[in-house]
Amino acid sequence: MKKLLVIGNGSSLRDFDFEKIDRNKYDIMGLCLAFRYWNKNKWFPDYYCIGDSVVHKSNYYHINKLIKNENIKKCCFNQDSLFWEYDKKIMKHQNKIDVIQQMQKDKNSIFSLLNNYSTGSIAVLWGIHLGYTEIEIIGVDNDYIEILPETEVRKDGTLTIVKEIKNNPNYFFDSYQMEGDVYNRPNGDSIHLTSWDQLAQQVMSHNKKHNKNIKVTNYNYKKSISDFIETKDLSQFLFS
Repeated sequence: MKKLLVIGNGSSLRDFDFEKIDRNKYDIMGLCLAFRYWNKNKWFPDYYCIGDSVVHKSNYYHINKLIKNENIKKCCFNQDSLFWEYDKKIMKHQNKIDVIQQMQKDKNSIFSLLNNYSTGSIAVLWGIHLGYTEIEIIGVDNDYIEILPETEVRKDGTLTIVKEIKNNPNYFFDSYQMEGDVYNRPNGDSIHLTSWDQLAQQVMSHNKKHNKNIKVTNYNYKKSISDFIETKDLSQFLFS
Protein backbone atom coordinates (compact mmCIF):
# COMPACT_ATOMS: atom_id res chain seq x y z
CA MET A 1 0.00 0.00 0.00
CA LYS A 2 1.17 3.53 -0.74
CA LYS A 3 2.00 6.04 1.96
CA LEU A 4 -0.48 8.84 2.56
CA LEU A 5 0.73 12.41 2.29
CA VAL A 6 -1.38 15.03 4.07
CA ILE A 7 -0.71 18.47 2.62
CA GLY A 8 -1.46 21.38 4.92
CA ASN A 9 -1.70 24.90 3.57
CA GLY A 10 0.97 26.74 5.59
CA SER A 11 3.43 29.26 4.15
CA SER A 12 6.29 26.76 4.54
CA LEU A 13 5.07 25.34 1.21
CA ARG A 14 5.31 28.65 -0.65
CA ASP A 15 7.12 27.90 -3.94
CA PHE A 16 7.04 24.15 -3.17
CA ASP A 17 7.00 22.08 -6.37
CA PHE A 18 4.11 19.67 -5.89
CA GLU A 19 4.86 18.04 -9.24
CA LYS A 20 7.95 16.47 -7.66
CA ILE A 21 5.84 14.34 -5.32
CA ASP A 22 6.02 10.73 -6.46
CA ARG A 23 2.40 9.72 -7.07
CA ASN A 24 3.50 6.09 -7.34
CA LYS A 25 4.74 6.30 -3.75
CA TYR A 26 2.09 8.56 -2.21
CA ASP A 27 -1.65 9.00 -2.20
CA ILE A 28 -2.31 12.65 -1.46
CA MET A 29 -4.85 14.32 0.80
CA GLY A 30 -5.55 18.03 0.40
CA LEU A 31 -7.39 20.34 2.77
CA CYS A 32 -9.83 23.23 2.96
CA LEU A 33 -9.46 26.11 0.49
CA ALA A 34 -6.44 24.74 -1.35
CA PHE A 35 -8.86 23.77 -4.13
CA ARG A 36 -8.31 27.31 -5.43
CA TYR A 37 -4.69 26.38 -6.13
CA TRP A 38 -5.60 22.97 -7.56
CA ASN A 39 -8.19 24.39 -9.94
CA LYS A 40 -5.77 27.01 -11.22
CA ASN A 41 -2.87 24.58 -11.68
CA LYS A 42 -4.87 21.52 -12.78
CA TRP A 43 -3.21 19.43 -10.05
CA PHE A 44 -5.49 17.51 -7.72
CA PRO A 45 -5.10 15.31 -4.62
CA ASP A 46 -6.61 11.84 -4.26
CA TYR A 47 -8.61 12.81 -1.17
CA TYR A 48 -10.16 16.01 0.12
CA CYS A 49 -10.86 16.87 3.77
CA ILE A 50 -12.47 19.83 5.50
CA GLY A 51 -13.61 19.73 9.12
CA ASP A 52 -14.54 23.39 9.48
CA SER A 53 -18.27 23.74 8.78
CA VAL A 54 -18.08 27.56 8.67
CA VAL A 55 -15.52 27.53 5.85
CA HIS A 56 -17.39 24.71 4.12
CA LYS A 57 -20.72 26.54 4.14
CA SER A 58 -19.02 29.72 2.91
CA ASN A 59 -17.70 27.76 -0.10
CA TYR A 60 -20.44 25.16 -0.48
CA TYR A 61 -20.82 25.45 -4.26
CA HIS A 62 -17.10 25.10 -5.00
CA ILE A 63 -16.65 22.21 -2.57
CA ASN A 64 -19.61 20.41 -4.13
CA LYS A 65 -17.75 20.54 -7.43
CA LEU A 66 -14.85 18.69 -5.77
CA ILE A 67 -17.20 15.85 -4.85
CA LYS A 68 -17.96 15.44 -8.52
CA ASN A 69 -14.31 15.77 -9.59
CA GLU A 70 -13.16 12.45 -11.04
CA ASN A 71 -9.59 13.02 -9.81
CA ILE A 72 -10.73 12.92 -6.19
CA LYS A 73 -11.59 9.46 -4.82
CA LYS A 74 -13.28 10.47 -1.58
CA CYS A 75 -14.13 13.46 0.64
CA CYS A 76 -14.39 13.88 4.40
CA PHE A 77 -16.85 16.42 5.83
CA ASN A 78 -18.43 17.63 9.05
CA GLN A 79 -22.10 16.65 9.30
CA ASP A 80 -22.99 20.28 10.08
CA SER A 81 -21.84 21.28 6.58
CA LEU A 82 -24.16 18.97 4.65
CA PHE A 83 -27.61 19.68 3.32
CA TRP A 84 -28.56 16.38 1.73
CA GLU A 85 -32.25 17.19 1.48
CA TYR A 86 -31.55 20.34 -0.52
CA ASP A 87 -28.93 18.96 -2.89
CA LYS A 88 -30.19 15.99 -4.90
CA LYS A 89 -27.07 15.95 -7.08
CA ILE A 90 -24.80 15.43 -4.08
CA MET A 91 -26.98 12.59 -2.83
CA LYS A 92 -25.92 10.69 -5.94
CA HIS A 93 -22.32 10.80 -4.65
CA GLN A 94 -22.95 9.69 -1.05
CA ASN A 95 -20.59 6.73 -1.48
CA LYS A 96 -17.80 9.23 -2.07
CA ILE A 97 -18.37 11.08 1.21
CA ASP A 98 -17.24 10.09 4.72
CA VAL A 99 -18.88 12.07 7.53
CA ILE A 100 -16.92 12.68 10.74
CA GLN A 101 -19.86 12.16 13.10
CA GLN A 102 -20.82 8.89 11.43
CA MET A 103 -17.27 7.52 11.68
CA GLN A 104 -17.26 8.39 15.38
CA LYS A 105 -20.01 5.78 15.88
CA ASP A 106 -17.73 2.98 14.63
CA LYS A 107 -16.15 1.49 17.78
CA ASN A 108 -13.34 -0.08 15.73
CA SER A 109 -12.43 3.19 14.05
CA ILE A 110 -9.86 5.57 15.47
CA PHE A 111 -12.60 8.20 15.13
CA SER A 112 -14.27 6.65 18.17
CA LEU A 113 -11.49 8.33 20.21
CA LEU A 114 -12.14 11.76 18.70
CA ASN A 115 -12.51 14.76 20.98
CA ASN A 116 -11.06 18.12 19.91
CA TYR A 117 -9.93 18.40 16.32
CA SER A 118 -8.70 20.62 13.51
CA THR A 119 -8.97 19.81 9.81
CA GLY A 120 -5.30 18.75 9.83
CA SER A 121 -5.69 16.28 12.68
CA ILE A 122 -8.96 15.00 11.17
CA ALA A 123 -7.10 14.35 7.92
CA VAL A 124 -4.59 12.09 9.69
CA LEU A 125 -7.35 10.25 11.56
CA TRP A 126 -9.24 9.79 8.31
CA GLY A 127 -6.13 8.40 6.67
CA ILE A 128 -5.86 5.81 9.44
CA HIS A 129 -9.58 5.07 9.08
CA LEU A 130 -8.98 4.45 5.35
CA GLY A 131 -6.30 1.89 6.21
CA TYR A 132 -3.02 3.78 5.77
CA THR A 133 -0.23 2.78 8.15
CA GLU A 134 2.40 5.30 7.04
CA ILE A 135 1.27 8.91 7.00
CA GLU A 136 3.48 11.90 6.27
CA ILE A 137 2.57 15.55 6.72
CA ILE A 138 3.82 18.75 5.11
CA GLY A 139 2.55 22.31 5.35
CA VAL A 140 1.14 22.21 8.89
CA ASP A 141 2.92 25.28 10.28
CA ASN A 142 0.58 26.37 13.07
CA ASP A 143 2.01 29.89 13.19
CA TYR A 144 -1.10 31.82 12.25
CA ILE A 145 -1.52 35.56 12.41
CA GLU A 146 -4.95 35.33 14.01
CA ILE A 147 -6.59 38.43 12.50
CA LEU A 148 -5.33 39.91 9.25
CA PRO A 149 -5.73 43.63 8.37
CA GLU A 150 -8.13 42.63 5.58
CA THR A 151 -10.43 40.88 8.06
CA GLU A 152 -13.42 42.01 10.10
CA VAL A 153 -14.96 40.25 13.09
CA ARG A 154 -18.64 39.38 12.64
CA LYS A 155 -21.29 39.53 15.38
CA ASP A 156 -21.17 35.75 15.86
CA GLY A 157 -17.39 35.82 16.39
CA THR A 158 -16.49 34.43 12.97
CA LEU A 159 -14.27 36.42 10.63
CA THR A 160 -14.80 37.65 7.08
CA ILE A 161 -12.41 38.89 4.41
CA VAL A 162 -13.49 42.40 3.43
CA LYS A 163 -10.89 43.20 0.76
CA GLU A 164 -8.30 41.46 -1.38
CA ILE A 165 -5.33 40.00 0.48
CA LYS A 166 -2.27 40.78 -1.61
CA ASN A 167 0.18 39.03 0.70
CA ASN A 168 -1.29 36.31 2.92
CA PRO A 169 1.29 35.30 5.54
CA ASN A 170 -0.70 32.30 6.76
CA TYR A 171 -0.83 30.23 3.59
CA PHE A 172 1.32 28.99 0.71
CA PHE A 173 -0.46 31.10 -1.91
CA ASP A 174 -1.90 34.58 -1.51
CA SER A 175 -5.33 33.89 -3.00
CA TYR A 176 -6.05 31.08 -0.51
CA GLN A 177 -8.62 33.42 1.05
CA MET A 178 -10.75 35.78 -1.01
CA GLU A 179 -13.04 38.73 -0.35
CA GLY A 180 -16.34 37.50 1.07
CA ASP A 181 -14.94 34.36 2.70
CA VAL A 182 -16.25 33.60 6.18
CA TYR A 183 -14.10 31.54 8.54
CA ASN A 184 -13.31 30.82 12.15
CA ARG A 185 -10.46 32.47 14.01
CA PRO A 186 -7.56 29.97 13.67
CA ASN A 187 -6.90 29.64 17.43
CA GLY A 188 -3.54 28.10 16.61
CA ASP A 189 -2.24 28.01 20.19
CA SER A 190 -5.39 26.46 21.60
CA ILE A 191 -7.62 24.41 19.30
CA HIS A 192 -4.96 23.43 16.78
CA LEU A 193 -2.21 22.49 19.22
CA THR A 194 -4.69 20.65 21.43
CA SER A 195 -5.95 18.67 18.43
CA TRP A 196 -2.44 17.51 17.56
CA ASP A 197 -1.64 16.64 21.16
CA GLN A 198 -4.77 14.50 21.28
CA LEU A 199 -4.02 12.99 17.87
CA ALA A 200 -0.67 11.72 19.11
CA GLN A 201 -2.39 10.07 22.07
CA GLN A 202 -5.14 8.64 19.84
CA VAL A 203 -2.62 7.03 17.49
CA MET A 204 -0.75 5.53 20.43
CA SER A 205 -3.97 4.14 21.94
CA HIS A 206 -5.19 2.82 18.58
CA ASN A 207 -1.87 1.09 17.92
CA LYS A 208 -1.96 -0.58 21.32
CA LYS A 209 -5.62 -1.61 21.17
CA HIS A 210 -5.47 -3.05 17.65
CA ASN A 211 -1.83 -4.21 17.66
CA LYS A 212 -0.97 -1.76 14.88
CA ASN A 213 2.22 0.06 14.01
CA ILE A 214 0.86 3.21 12.41
CA LYS A 215 3.58 5.80 11.90
CA VAL A 216 2.98 9.53 11.48
CA THR A 217 5.87 11.79 10.43
CA ASN A 218 5.78 15.57 9.99
CA TYR A 219 8.14 17.51 7.72
CA ASN A 220 8.59 21.21 8.39
CA TYR A 221 11.41 23.68 8.93
CA LYS A 222 9.31 25.56 11.51
CA LYS A 223 8.46 24.40 15.03
CA SER A 224 5.12 23.30 13.65
CA ILE A 225 3.63 20.41 15.67
CA SER A 226 6.98 18.96 16.72
CA ASP A 227 5.95 18.85 20.40
CA PHE A 228 3.53 16.05 19.53
CA ILE A 229 4.47 14.48 16.18
CA GLU A 230 7.92 13.29 15.08
CA THR A 231 9.18 16.11 12.89
CA LYS A 232 12.00 16.30 10.35
CA ASP A 233 13.17 19.21 8.25
CA LEU A 234 11.07 19.79 5.13
CA SER A 235 14.21 19.49 2.99
CA GLN A 236 14.33 15.78 3.88
CA PHE A 237 10.82 15.05 2.60
CA LEU A 238 11.51 14.33 -1.07
CA PHE A 239 14.43 12.13 -0.08
CA SER A 240 12.66 10.14 2.63
